[in-house]
Amino acid sequence: MKLCSFVAIEIPSTTQDAIIKQTANLRQDYPKPDVRWVQTGNIHLTLKFLGDESPQNLKILARSLGFDAIKIEPFTISFSEMGIFPNARKPRIIWGGVSTPAILITVYNKIEEIASKLGHQPETRSFSPHITLGRIGNSFPMVNTKKMLMDFKSINLDCIDPLIISEIKIFKSDLKPGGPIYTSIHIIPFGK
Repeated sequence: MKLCSFVAIEIPSTTQDAIIKQTANLRQDYPKPDVRWVQTGNIHLTLKFLGDESPQNLKILARSLGFDAIKIEPFTISFSEMGIFPNARKPRIIWGGVSTPAILITVYNKIEEIASKLGHQPETRSFSPHITLGRIGNSFPMVNTKKMLMDFKSINLDCIDPLIISEIKIFKSDLKPGGPIYTSIHIIPFGK
């Protein structure tokens, strides 16, 4: 049996609530089907999407990451502006920016290195730390893109308290009619 899985930094529920509060007007102005907003409880910072993977390989990955994680001290991230991937002409993802301390890049690169040794394709895009806040539907009117980008300027994610990151997690994802359910299956703490 394979599990749809990914490695991520879990965002605490209090911080998720603050993000939802900051984006409440945006969520109201752009409802389904134009935008499928990420539900509270599902906001996270993905470090590596693994796809379908065996529980045994996930255990090996967690153990391998653990050997390096003990050498890393907890670090702080903060939130910044909002934007759209890939661009305003073809908007697909609404994201919130995350600061990029050097240690986060080190963690990301280590995950990429270990995952590739287990047979995962290396990521070809450069690492752009972000939290996914919504997915823009195919029915989204293009004329709304400019308005949405202007609306982003009134949202202040950088007023949300910075987070101390002391671990990463491997999650499994179960797709349900009401949306995905993410369950932590391995916790990899930083520090000794």
